[in-house]
Amino acid sequence: MRRAVGILAIALASCVKAGAPPRVALPAAAPGRILLVRHAESWKNLPDHGGKPSDQLDDLTPKGAGEAVALGAMLGGRGITAVASSPAQRARKTAQPIADSARVSLVVDDALALPGLLETTEQMATRLANAIASHRKAAPEGVLVVVTHGDLIAAFVGGIAGTPARKRERKNMPPVGSVTEIGIDAEGRWTLGATGVVP
Repeated sequence: MRRAVGILAIALASCVKAGAPPRVALPAAAPGRILLVRHAESWKNLPDHGGKPSDQLDDLTPKGAGEAVALGAMLGGRGITAVASSPAQRARKTAQPIADSARVSLVVDDALALPGLLETTEQMATRLANAIASHRKAAPEGVLVVVTHGDLIAAFVGGIAGTPARKRERKNMPPVGSVTEIGIDAEGRWTLGATGVVP
């Protein structure tokens, strides 16, 4: 866990590299740090779904429940002032230990939900960017935690990093139960820090 905390403490580095400009429209937002968390392992993440019926696939596995607790322990003392989550059960059960550890209320936001069937990669990236900006406006001080799905995070992070849309799922998909840092500086620039950090 010390290693994970150390990685999270790395100064945010600009993601804009020569030849790789951002490929997502980034709205104006209050300066600060955002921790994007992909939900912990659910039954749906397993190749055979653990033999569970379809109505139980959204729940965390025992391993996932442990990952959620570990995330809460790792992030609880990091100055978190707001925690927002997808309405999916696996996201809410990941987010709750973080909110409990930080002693803040959990906010469930439909804008952080699973991608729609016809939603494009660019639309997913824009939706997550707008949701982050909205939550930063509601809680402009401190660190914002956003717990959502790998597809949205990959689309958004890949957009910031300049990854072509068709390659983001392969190149920018974070592990389950992991944390990716985003920063917004005083001039409104969005930057990408450590990605895919697990407790």
